[in-house]
Amino acid sequence: MNNALATVRKHPRLMIYPMIFDAIFFTVLFTYLSELIAPNARNFAFELVFQPIAPSLDALIADAVIVDRIAELTDGTITSSLSASFVWTSILLSIVYYVLRVFLHGGYIGTMASIAKNNTSSERVFFKNGLKFLPRLILLDLLFLTPLILSALSLVINALLGLFLLLIVSIALFVLRILLIFWEFTLVSEDIGVVASAKRAREHFLNRTHDTVKIIFVVIALHLVFAFILNLTFSAIAVAIILPIYTYIAAGAQYWFFSDLTTIQAEENPEETPTT
Repeated sequence: MNNALATVRKHPRLMIYPMIFDAIFFTVLFTYLSELIAPNARNFAFELVFQPIAPSLDALIADAVIVDRIAELTDGTITSSLSASFVWTSILLSIVYYVLRVFLHGGYIGTMASIAKNNTSSERVFFKNGLKFLPRLILLDLLFLTPLILSALSLVINALLGLFLLLIVSIALFVLRILLIFWEFTLVSEDIGVVASAKRAREHFLNRTHDTVKIIFVVIALHLVFAFILNLTFSAIAVAIILPIYTYIAAGAQYWFFSDLTTIQAEENPEETPTT
């Protein structure tokens, strides 16, 4: 972890990219969507999300809470031109936000791969990888989201059966997420397709080092600690203070995890190195 943090200090882009993204997100949240965090609004909650992607403070806030709050503001329906404008603009912002987030992940992983291979990073590498892998990373996301969406829709048909199905699907996807924990890293660093990278990611996990599981627990622990602090002190000032601290530590943890993958790849293919 110390070596990974040293790499982050040497290559500050590993902090700058996600911090810019988070700064934009929270600026919009505290301005246009300020009613979502009004004193009488429901308290925020956090969700456990563990993926090999760019560190992001906004991931510590449960999306469902924001969606529920929008529903409360409009009484579950669009009752006026003002609420209609708010809801549709929020939907548009959500789509733009999602695309930018996936772009960030592709560019960030590409940047880590460039640092690991050539000890260099640049805006060109970031934007090139962000655009190049955007379609593939969206498809990867859809493969995880589609079963959840379909099982959630089954609640409309039969609440009890739908709840049971949603529970089974959630557990299955969690197990699959662990088995394919290197999926995003593999897709970008080896520049291969979604299906091929899934197979390779599984192989990498089976060949994991003694550090792999430890890193997973460290990242989850960091996520939970900062999520608790953020929810306890949630405000613009708290975000401004927590953001650089969280990003620095989380960036170090993610690079540590990526370095673990490069070690596995080197042991599997001694004469080959990941491409960017």
